[in-house]
Amino acid sequence: MVLVCLVTIYKNGIMANEAYLKLKLNYDASVSTATRLVDRIETEPGYTSDTEVVFVGMPAYPETREGFKHTKEITGAWMTRSFTFGEYLRSFIQQQLGTNINITVDDEVYLQRTDVLALSNFPAQDCMLWDGDTLIVKLGGDFDTFWGTEMSDEYLE
Repeated sequence: MVLVCLVTIYKNGIMANEAYLKLKLNYDASVSTATRLVDRIETEPGYTSDTEVVFVGMPAYPETREGFKHTKEITGAWMTRSFTFGEYLRSFIQQQLGTNINITVDDEVYLQRTDVLALSNFPAQDCMLWDGDTLIVKLGGDFDTFWGTEMSDEYLE
């Protein structure tokens, strides 16, 4: 009985450390991606602190973490991507990086526009487009399409 308890405690300790490491790697990747994105926005000619910035799409590059298959069933640790998409990205940039960028996430409207669809995905040089006083940044394709691809299931196999 004691051996079973020790093995269970040991196994749960390993699982907790694995989940923490995975989430730490995701957080670090998020900081890196968000910092690069903010730098690109702030150095864009014509950008001011009053500029509305619209993020369109889901980042196109995979951020899966190999070796963490055991954590897929842990609440909060299933996600294999960084926190740099959709509403997560806006909150992350404003709260974690402490920037005052006026961010809007609006996939519905902008992903229908041909000029936005023609843009390359971030971090390409031509991933940004001015629409009046609004700076549009194309991160990738739409969120629903991403979740229908094999890339979204890579980790969960």
